[in-house]
Amino acid sequence: MLIVAGAVTTLLAVLLMAEMWVRLTYADALPTPVKPNEVQLPAELVEPDEILGVRFRANRVKFIESPHREFDVLHQNNDINLRGYGFVAPGARGPFAVMRR
Repeated sequence: MLIVAGAVTTLLAVLLMAEMWVRLTYADALPTPVKPNEVQLPAELVEPDEILGVRFRANRVKFIESPHREFDVLHQNNDINLRGYGFVAPGARGPFAVMRR
């Protein structure tokens, strides 16, 4: 029993020293930058902007199909460039997303 306890203690000490070495070696390294998805927004929905780069256009509707045919999305921008129906008389509109089987 004492031998097993000594082996476990030795193993934990070795793991602690290995973790300390890894932290000292790699703690100052810069994290890898996150790459954004290479999604191209449809030209019908966006316009150039000096501050943001691109921004959504107001009152635009675009039906988007996923490249792998997983879903279809009806993208609608309202009059204040937010995604939605707007505030006045939304009327009958389709669903935001249609899932495929």
